[in-house]
Amino acid sequence: MSEQEIQTMPELPPEVQALMEAAAQKIASEENNGIPFISLKGKKFSIGDEKVGYKDEKLGLAIRCVIVATAFDFTWYDRPYDPSSEDFNPPACFAIGDEQDGLTPHEDSPIPQCHSCMVCPMNQFKSAANGKGKACRNGRRLLIAYVNDDGSADLDNLAIVSLSPTALRGFSSYLKKVSEVKGLPVWSVVTILSFEQEQAYPQVVATFDGILAHNMAGQTSLIEISKRLDEFQSSVSTPYDCSTFVAYEPKVPSEKKSKMS
Repeated sequence: MSEQEIQTMPELPPEVQALMEAAAQKIASEENNGIPFISLKGKKFSIGDEKVGYKDEKLGLAIRCVIVATAFDFTWYDRPYDPSSEDFNPPACFAIGDEQDGLTPHEDSPIPQCHSCMVCPMNQFKSAANGKGKACRNGRRLLIAYVNDDGSADLDNLAIVSLSPTALRGFSSYLKKVSEVKGLPVWSVVTILSFEQEQAYPQVVATFDGILAHNMAGQTSLIEISKRLDEFQSSVSTPYDCSTFVAYEPKVPSEKKSKMS
């Protein structure tokens, strides 16, 4: 069906139109789930076995991109972390939102811990198993579009980078610098994502690399981004699939029978 045929579609009964709109929204939501998360393992940006980012000696070490949306991502797991496990265990409780204040457990959370993340016992310092940090992992998702060699943003090839708790303060400072000093929203600038070299674990840092609209290709991308901000926010806020969640049951060591005297 051509674009002209779609535009000249005859008027439909209200109930049919409502059904079509609901179906379209469902399909769009399902398609959002197909956006890949970029792995940070080993301080390398990768999707599966393929490194992503610069196409030179920096491949896997840095990404030149446009951050088109962000969302806070709080997760609490009801089981200890097992680095040897290859299975994905959905969080027992999670919250996703564009603003940190006011976060509440998502309706799909299998075991919600509190009515509000800010007062949740699992979101307080010293609640972690080691007695220091938080039992709830405070992260932030970045929905990114790679920047092409011609200066345009590849808006058909999106990916999500998940920031660790230790990277949140630095990223917040970066957003403040871009908005207050540069007077620009983050989706209008080119950002380089790389790793903090002094940290042994993957901690992503963001660096300003100019404005997107420095040429015609960038200006065209900027206009399209501005029209799709709601779509991008919905994509970065896609909830976890908890359909396979099974509550954790810690193994209880069996008591040794005492020998008969």
